[in-house]
Amino acid sequence: MSAPSISSAAMLVKFGVTIPTFRKGDRTATEELATNNGAERKRFNLTKSLIDCAEFKSLKTHVGDVRNNIYYAKTQPWDDKGPRLLTNANYFDFHEKMTYAIDQGKDLWDIFLGTYEHQRDVVAPKELGDLYDQSQYPSLSDLQMGGFNMSLDYSGIAEAGDFRCDIGTEATEYVRSQMQSSNDARIQGAMKDLWTQLHDQIQKFIKNLATDETTGKRGKISDGIFDRLVDLTDMLHTCNITQDPDMDAMRRKLSVTLDSVSTDAIRNSPTVRENTHKKLTEALSSLPSLDI
Repeated sequence: MSAPSISSAAMLVKFGVTIPTFRKGDRTATEELATNNGAERKRFNLTKSLIDCAEFKSLKTHVGDVRNNIYYAKTQPWDDKGPRLLTNANYFDFHEKMTYAIDQGKDLWDIFLGTYEHQRDVVAPKELGDLYDQSQYPSLSDLQMGGFNMSLDYSGIAEAGDFRCDIGTEATEYVRSQMQSSNDARIQGAMKDLWTQLHDQIQKFIKNLATDETTGKRGKISDGIFDRLVDLTDMLHTCNITQDPDMDAMRRKLSVTLDSVSTDAIRNSPTVRENTHKKLTEALSSLPSLDI
């Protein structure tokens, strides 16, 4: 299938995070441990946490949530470990959620900085004992200047028709062909990733909807799993760059099922639970092969 005008339907976005690890290897302690245990020094390396406090843990948890639950959840893969594909239809919701989350991250960083010197000068010496080394800690001013940052970088998608180097007609056509083929493969990869996510989420939800035939115990229905399935169903529309009729049909089928129920209804009504289980099982069986 030839790729549509991808540059007019989507963009690339990259989420960047700079955050100190506050983890350091301790060569002296490693050598002492190896000597005391008759072990080869090269077989292991002792690493210590310079900072271990609730404020910094909250910040790291927030960064992980933003990356997994917004950035990865609202975009599709494009370049390996590079920017990800964001459709124009998803842009405003994505940008609003990300910018709000970035502001939250800055607030959490400021809260941590308010405790940093106490953690460095009072708590760490007590908890690390003889392994404490103040020279391994950055100054508060260094952390304030550039210790933490969360950023978004948007860019357009180069298409084969945008190639304008004067390298001769034959070479130009070859490069255009290669760029088009690359974009086609990436688009198909992004769509396959969406199908895969949907398959896994439906399968997970079906498992939670089931009732153990032996014990009669019902699976736990969480708002998170339900909401994620709703989000993926919406993405079957906003991320359907190839205008795949199967993807649109699946969106309509799932919307009819999910729009008519809620997590409370599923929890409180065995009939609703059973009907939802049946409809999602049918939807799962009609998903395209993941080998596409």
